[in-house]
Amino acid sequence: MMPSFLLGEYLFYACAALAFTHAWKQGAERRKHLLAWFGALLAGTANDMIFMALPLVDNFWQAQGTIMLTPRLPLYIPCVYVCFMYFPTVSVWRLGLPPLARAALTGLAGSLFYAPYDITGAKFCGGPGTTATPRSPAASSAPRSAAPCGSSPSSPPSRGCSARPPTATLQCRARRSPRASRWCAASARC
Repeated sequence: MMPSFLLGEYLFYACAALAFTHAWKQGAERRKHLLAWFGALLAGTANDMIFMALPLVDNFWQAQGTIMLTPRLPLYIPCVYVCFMYFPTVSVWRLGLPPLARAALTGLAGSLFYAPYDITGAKFCGGPGTTATPRSPAASSAPRSAAPCGSSPSSPPSRGCSARPPTATLQCRARRSPRASRWCAASARC
């Protein structure tokens, strides 16, 4: 594990806690802000859990963190979702825009917030989905699966959207349950 990954992991923990503190201290709008915070937490966690459970798209994985909620879901991932959804949403609320403009700007702000994580994640954290560096020919020619990726088409492969990591083969050999077999088969299709 690279020190940059450990720093990033704990930075997301701190930012999620900061977001909760911000939501709690909103006085008359506390309920609205807490709903946004918990909504981001639940929606993000549910997104990953659902796509891990669907055999067709069960072909992505997260870098293992220091605190793991399940064998495949580290605690930093729900915190990442809180950061990517809460901060852009409440920032745009402050502008007092009409609903359609607010929705569009929230999506754009969230994408701009997410892009550095998505692009640098593969390079600095080992890229849970690729063994090649993001700018290498192997990374750009790696087949894309049907899995939902947070990446835009122009960004390098990350979050398990391309080649299978070297540890996937070892995990497939070590686990012999029906669920593991489905996971191994899905991973092999990447």
